[in-house]
Amino acid sequence: MKKLIILFFLSVSFYAFTQEQTLGLFMNDAESYNGYTIIAPTSSKIVFLIDNCGQVVHEWESEYKSGLMTYLSEDGYLLRAGNISNDIFQTGGAGGIIEKIDWNSEVIWSYEWASETGYQHHDIEELPNGNILILAWELHTAEDAISRGRLPKTPAIMSGRHI
Repeated sequence: MKKLIILFFLSVSFYAFTQEQTLGLFMNDAESYNGYTIIAPTSSKIVFLIDNCGQVVHEWESEYKSGLMTYLSEDGYLLRAGNISNDIFQTGGAGGIIEKIDWNSEVIWSYEWASETGYQHHDIEELPNGNILILAWELHTAEDAISRGRLPKTPAIMSGRHI
């Protein structure tokens, strides 16, 4: 039995050391930015703040999965786009809600822009006066789009439906 365990340990160790790294900190040298990095995985409700050694310094948790953009604001709050499901706007970069979250993961402000006619896209920008700009989709009829200059014979696809 001892031989089997040792052989298993050696084969697992050999496998681990011969594989290319796919996770964790890859490089921290003189050319690396000296500071922290925010990581907001798309499929996660957690945002991570890591240092240059790859150690998690802090975590924030939200009710929503990432809407692709997260920033640490000048006043120390996390400004984050969250993803709200929407049957009309089903494309990459979906968001729908913006949250301002304090150090303890308490939402101190939120704004939802998600309906059947409009939807917050992925990016947000906090202005010096505290206002927040968002990118957004706005749904228009084919007739409205054509009246505004769209070429009628150009195919367009939204949520898998041709318009």
